[in-house]
Amino acid sequence: MAERNDDGTFAEGHEGKGGRPKKAYSLTNLLREKGEEVLPDGRTRAQVLADKLWAWALDNDDKATAQHIFNRLEGMPKERVESETRTVTQIQLVTDDEPYSPAKAEAADTKPE
Repeated sequence: MAERNDDGTFAEGHEGKGGRPKKAYSLTNLLREKGEEVLPDGRTRAQVLADKLWAWALDNDDKATAQHIFNRLEGMPKERVESETRTVTQIQLVTDDEPYSPAKAEAADTKPE
Protein backbone atom coordinates (compact mmCIF):
# COMPACT_ATOMS: atom_id res chain seq x y z
CA MET A 1 0.00 0.00 0.00
CA ALA A 2 1.24 3.51 -0.78
CA GLU A 3 2.79 5.46 2.05
CA ARG A 4 0.87 8.59 2.90
CA ASN A 5 1.15 11.50 5.30
CA ASP A 6 -1.31 12.02 8.14
CA ASP A 7 -3.36 14.35 5.92
CA GLY A 8 -3.69 11.67 3.22
CA THR A 9 -1.21 13.16 0.73
CA PHE A 10 1.62 11.03 -0.65
CA ALA A 11 4.76 11.02 1.45
CA GLU A 12 7.86 12.79 0.13
CA GLY A 13 9.80 10.63 -2.30
CA HIS A 14 6.73 8.67 -3.43
CA GLU A 15 6.98 7.68 -7.09
CA GLY A 16 3.59 9.23 -7.86
CA LYS A 17 2.36 6.45 -10.10
CA GLY A 18 -1.25 6.56 -11.13
CA GLY A 19 -3.42 9.28 -12.53
CA ARG A 20 -3.49 10.61 -16.05
CA PRO A 21 -0.13 10.84 -17.85
CA LYS A 22 1.02 14.44 -18.26
CA LYS A 23 1.13 14.37 -22.07
CA ALA A 24 -1.98 12.28 -22.67
CA TYR A 25 -4.14 13.35 -25.59
CA SER A 26 -7.89 13.55 -25.51
CA LEU A 27 -10.14 13.12 -28.52
CA THR A 28 -11.64 16.56 -27.90
CA ASN A 29 -8.22 18.22 -28.02
CA LEU A 30 -7.22 16.30 -31.15
CA LEU A 31 -10.46 17.28 -32.93
CA ARG A 32 -10.04 20.91 -31.84
CA GLU A 33 -6.46 21.01 -33.17
CA LYS A 34 -7.55 19.47 -36.48
CA GLY A 35 -10.38 22.00 -36.76
CA GLU A 36 -7.91 24.87 -36.35
CA GLU A 37 -5.84 23.78 -39.37
CA VAL A 38 -6.01 26.28 -42.23
CA LEU A 39 -6.84 24.88 -45.66
CA PRO A 40 -5.42 26.21 -48.97
CA ASP A 41 -8.53 28.40 -49.48
CA GLY A 42 -7.77 30.25 -46.21
CA ARG A 43 -10.63 28.76 -44.19
CA THR A 44 -10.16 26.49 -41.20
CA ARG A 45 -11.50 22.95 -41.17
CA ALA A 46 -13.95 24.06 -38.46
CA GLN A 47 -15.31 26.80 -40.77
CA VAL A 48 -15.76 24.29 -43.59
CA LEU A 49 -17.54 21.88 -41.23
CA ALA A 50 -19.84 24.67 -39.99
CA ASP A 51 -20.67 25.64 -43.59
CA LYS A 52 -21.48 22.02 -44.46
CA LEU A 53 -23.61 21.61 -41.33
CA TRP A 54 -25.65 24.74 -42.15
CA ALA A 55 -25.99 23.66 -45.80
CA TRP A 56 -27.18 20.19 -44.76
CA ALA A 57 -29.78 21.64 -42.39
CA LEU A 58 -31.11 24.09 -44.98
CA ASP A 59 -30.92 21.97 -48.16
CA ASN A 60 -32.50 18.89 -46.59
CA ASP A 61 -34.99 20.75 -44.41
CA ASP A 62 -33.44 18.80 -41.55
CA LYS A 63 -35.05 20.08 -38.35
CA ALA A 64 -32.88 17.91 -36.08
CA THR A 65 -29.66 19.35 -37.52
CA ALA A 66 -31.05 22.88 -37.34
CA GLN A 67 -32.06 22.28 -33.70
CA HIS A 68 -28.56 20.99 -32.95
CA ILE A 69 -27.05 24.16 -34.44
CA PHE A 70 -29.33 26.41 -32.40
CA ASN A 71 -28.66 24.43 -29.20
CA ARG A 72 -24.92 24.90 -29.78
CA LEU A 73 -25.36 28.62 -30.37
CA GLU A 74 -27.89 29.45 -27.67
CA GLY A 75 -27.60 26.51 -25.27
CA MET A 76 -30.21 23.90 -24.51
CA PRO A 77 -33.59 25.33 -23.54
CA LYS A 78 -34.40 25.05 -19.85
CA GLU A 79 -36.98 22.44 -18.98
CA ARG A 80 -39.58 23.39 -16.43
CA VAL A 81 -40.59 20.70 -13.98
CA GLU A 82 -43.53 21.20 -11.67
CA SER A 83 -43.86 19.37 -8.39
CA GLU A 84 -46.80 18.79 -6.11
CA THR A 85 -44.66 18.16 -3.04
CA ARG A 86 -43.48 20.91 -0.76
CA THR A 87 -40.45 20.73 1.45
CA VAL A 88 -40.35 22.68 4.68
CA THR A 89 -36.90 23.40 6.00
CA GLN A 90 -36.41 24.75 9.46
CA ILE A 91 -33.46 27.11 9.82
CA GLN A 92 -32.06 28.03 13.19
CA LEU A 93 -30.33 31.38 13.48
CA VAL A 94 -27.17 31.33 15.56
CA THR A 95 -25.61 34.62 16.68
CA ASP A 96 -22.34 35.53 18.33
CA ASP A 97 -24.26 36.81 21.36
CA GLU A 98 -25.58 33.40 22.31
CA PRO A 99 -23.52 30.25 21.61
CA TYR A 100 -25.26 27.30 19.96
CA SER A 101 -26.57 24.72 22.38
CA PRO A 102 -28.05 21.42 21.16
CA ALA A 103 -30.20 21.24 24.31
CA LYS A 104 -31.68 24.70 23.67
CA ALA A 105 -32.26 23.81 20.02
CA GLU A 106 -34.11 20.63 21.00
CA ALA A 107 -36.20 22.54 23.55
CA ALA A 108 -37.11 25.12 20.91
CA ASP A 109 -38.31 22.34 18.59
CA THR A 110 -40.72 21.00 21.24
CA LYS A 111 -42.39 24.33 22.10
CA PRO A 112 -46.14 24.30 21.37
CA GLU A 113 -47.30 26.76 18.74
